[in-house]
Amino acid sequence: MRIFTLLSGIMLTAAGVWCFLKQGTAFVTVALIAGLAVLLLCGCLIAIAFRQKRDGSLLALWSMAEALLDGVAGLLILLNLLSPESSVPKFLGMWLLACGVMRLVPVLLQEGEKQASRPWLLGLSGLFLAAGLYCVLDPGWLSPAFLMGIVLIVHGVGIVADGVELVPSGKMVDRLEALRKQKRVNKERENAHEE
Repeated sequence: MRIFTLLSGIMLTAAGVWCFLKQGTAFVTVALIAGLAVLLLCGCLIAIAFRQKRDGSLLALWSMAEALLDGVAGLLILLNLLSPESSVPKFLGMWLLACGVMRLVPVLLQEGEKQASRPWLLGLSGLFLAAGLYCVLDPGWLSPAFLMGIVLIVHGVGIVADGVELVPSGKMVDRLEALRKQKRVNKERENAHEE
């Protein structure tokens, strides 16, 4: 799960860089890649939400809400339902602002062992909010493809952060402990043979 999340974040960031490279083109040309990347983001967030629910986390509802919002946004982009290109920056900005708030609230609700990662996650939420505000207040000289690149890179960074925050499941921890124990036993046997 953790590797899938990290790879998804890297792929989203790569799609954002691709949109940067295609910034001179119309939004319609980048809509296919961007829409598919956002649907990948939606699937990844749904998997994270189910993982959080299984672990008993109260943050699962926030992740599921963000996943649903991203799914709707991905379908709107993929089906090219943002007809006037002038509406694209406002849409992207409001989408990032909503996702920023949905990432900020769970960070503020965190307690206990997750306190160490709080500044990092607050900064990430601030990045979402700042990028969203920039898109909403767009002066108009940036192409929608460039703004879509910003959105995908910010979401890619967010998914990578989610992947880093995922802790191994109970079975994985048990396997890691068994491997460590086996290594200790093997090392003790080697030391015994040397003596």
